[in-house]
Amino acid sequence: MFGRPTLASRITTQVIVTLIIIPFALPLIAIIAKTFDGAGFVDNYLAVLTKTPLLQSLFNSAVIAAGVIILVYVCTMLAGYALSKMRFAGKTVISTPSLSAWSFRPSPSSCRCSFSSPPSSCSTTTWP
Repeated sequence: MFGRPTLASRITTQVIVTLIIIPFALPLIAIIAKTFDGAGFVDNYLAVLTKTPLLQSLFNSAVIAAGVIILVYVCTMLAGYALSKMRFAGKTVISTPSLSAWSFRPSPSSCRCSFSSPPSSCSTTTWP
């Protein structure tokens, strides 16, 4: 099962992965193709680079992302240390739901997002 993959299995895997990626790539291709409309892509990109603070926006986004990553890392390490080493009241109440949530994967039928889209007629899930 985990041996060296055969040529047929590698080709099959490549075809399956390509078919999975295509629906995600099509909107990106459409967005990039839209930039070539109008006066020409050179004028469009020059306008973006000269009339907007693009580099400042990219730098600000990178600073915010790095700050969030560092904050999440620090909080996770502190919480992990507290839950593993310290003894305090309510430790089991905090640990048990976290461990049980990690143990069980939700089924797709239990993740219905009816608030974001109206129910469709093709839904076969019946709710009591």
